[in-house]
Amino acid sequence: YRVSRRVEKPRGLPAIDFDSTSGLVAALRSPAVIVRSVAAARLVKLGDDAIAPRLSALAADADPTLRARAIWVLAQAGPKGLGEVTSELASTENPDAIRVTAYRALRFANPDGLQELAGRFAADTSPALRREVALSIRDIPVKDCAETLRQLIDGYDGENRWYLEAIGAAVANQEDTAYREIVRPILSKIPHAKWDKRAKNLAWRF
Repeated sequence: YRVSRRVEKPRGLPAIDFDSTSGLVAALRSPAVIVRSVAAARLVKLGDDAIAPRLSALAADADPTLRARAIWVLAQAGPKGLGEVTSELASTENPDAIRVTAYRALRFANPDGLQELAGRFAADTSPALRREVALSIRDIPVKDCAETLRQLIDGYDGENRWYLEAIGAAVANQEDTAYREIVRPILSKIPHAKWDKRAKNLAWRF
């Protein structure tokens, strides 16, 4: 239902073309969730055929919301799409929000490649992306992602409480193991009396 004033003329429904690639890409711009969902599902089914200039252009749109929608579809559309999204993630010129979206899209589209992906970006310069990496490995045993965790912990500055909680969540129910094998060896190099805020926060959280 559309609520409007009586004096206004009824507005016609926008034309939506679900039968062509260009129409499906255009439908991703729709404010209606169901329209976008149908378009995304059909683009994914097209596979690499969906990697048309229009979809790639949408992934480079100035509107970050539209970019995110295109990136999510590209990651699931086949090897070419995965390659484009990986490039978006690897570009340090992209805003953090776009890189985080690209990481989530790759994680969703290729769950078997999660550990390799997490290891690749665990030491990234963006705290937002490193935080996303930490949250993505929370179901992986500490012994299988020890190096990734070590890099994530090294990236903690002692101030960012959301980052601290993210690396804590990464080892949920494995805190003792993580502290014994990763955190304690780092902190043992510093006398307790000289622990700074970072050391105290790590010991408290783990």
